[in-house]
Amino acid sequence: MIDDNTLNKIHELLETGRFDFDLDAEKDILKQGYNWSKDFIIECLNKGKMYKGTELYPDEKEKHKRYYCIHKYSILSSKLILIGFLILRNILIIHISPLNKGSKVGRIYYHL
Repeated sequence: MIDDNTLNKIHELLETGRFDFDLDAEKDILKQGYNWSKDFIIECLNKGKMYKGTELYPDEKEKHKRYYCIHKYSILSSKLILIGFLILRNILIIHISPLNKGSKVGRIYYHL
């Protein structure tokens, strides 16, 4: 899990509006049509479970320096969203995608 100092920094950056979306993340939002917005993504980051890249992708070294947020955004279904980001001077959101409950990463969220 992510240490408390890093979690506090993430929430402080979000609360003060210090975040950016890279071009790939903006494209990921557009792929979902009108279902997702930037405000929705920030809400998910505020409410979701945070992970280090090493926790979710132990065999993929290129993802080890990233952080991830997984959030179940619908009470009535098992829909999950995966948000990949970096912590720089701001939070840089680099990837957003729906996540299947039965996937390897989805099972980590549900502790299966």
